[in-house]
Order: sequence, then structure tokens, then C-alpha cells
Amino acid sequence: MSSNRKAAAMRFCYKSGKISLSLAILLQLSGCASSDKSDLIAFVEAERAKPAGHVKPLPQPQEYESYEYDSIDLRDPFVPTDQPDEGRVVVDNGIHPDLTRSKEELERYPLDSLRMVGTLNKDDVVWALVKDSDGTVHRVRAGNYMGQNYGKITTINNVTIELVEFVKDGLEGWVDRKANLAITN
Repeated sequence: MSSNRKAAAMRFCYKSGKISLSLAILLQLSGCASSDKSDLIAFVEAERAKPAGHVKPLPQPQEYESYEYDSIDLRDPFVPTDQPDEGRVVVDNGIHPDLTRSKEELERYPLDSLRMVGTLNKDDVVWALVKDSDGTVHRVRAGNYMGQNYGKITTINNVTIELVEFVKDGLEGWVDRKANLAITN
């Protein structure tokens, strides 16, 4: 068979396929063109004959009761006081951080965001390697500070960094608490 005949045969099949598809669609649509709508009219009449539903009425809104707050004899809770409340005794226990020193790099980060990743020994001094939340590794030793609570490193061993933090006690004083940072992989 020549290529012209093949092309002609393919065109005929394509045209005859389009024609048969069009005829099938027309036959299906002709079934929808029935003029007998008696079943539809009967359904609509049956639905209209049913009793209407009942809608519950909206509940009555509650009446607003106003309350008058009389604060003439009380202190304004939104104004800070410069003096401690009466009856409260502030005791200076001698515990406080050194607020005059320059802060070190690792004091920018909360202690729980720092990770101990290793130790180094050089000239009988133990150094700890600490990774911050940005991924930078820092070298620290006893006496350095880290964490946001004025944490001073007291001891470094192969698995932990021990430090003392200074936190406010709620009575305008300070307390110290021990904390540590364990090595992680």
C-alpha cells in the first residue's frame, strides 16, 4: 500500500469516527427531549403538600449588668512602683552577678540552645568546645561566661561543663543556682 493510500485511509477512519461519535451523542440527547413531564410535576406537588418545618426562635439575649470598679483606695496596677511593697523586707545576701564586666559571646544564647561537642587539653588547661545555635564552635575554659543568666563556668571535665548562674529571686535580690551542659554527639 502506498503512503498516499495509507494517509487517505487514516483520514477516512478519523472522519467516520467523528461522525459516529456525533451520532451517538445526538441519540442520547434525543432521549432527554421527552415532552412528558408528568412525573416531575407530581414530585413537585408532593413536596409542596408536605407541612413546612419549624424553626426554633432565637434565644433572648441576656441583659448586660454593669460593674463599677472603685479603685480610689488602691494602687494602680499598671504603674510600676519604685519602692518595695510595705511589709516586704529586701535582704542583700551578697549574691549578685558582676554587672560592670563586658559580656562574652556565648552570653547571647540561652543555655539550652548551646551544645558541648568536645574537650581539648593544652598546657594542663582543659578547654571545652561549645556549639551555638548558629553552628559556630567556641572554645571556653573555667572562668568564662555563657548563657543568658550570667552563667560562670566553674568546672570542665570530659563529659560536662558545670557552671553557676545568677537569677533574680523575685524580691529584688539574686540567688545562685548550679547548671551543667553535657556533651552531645
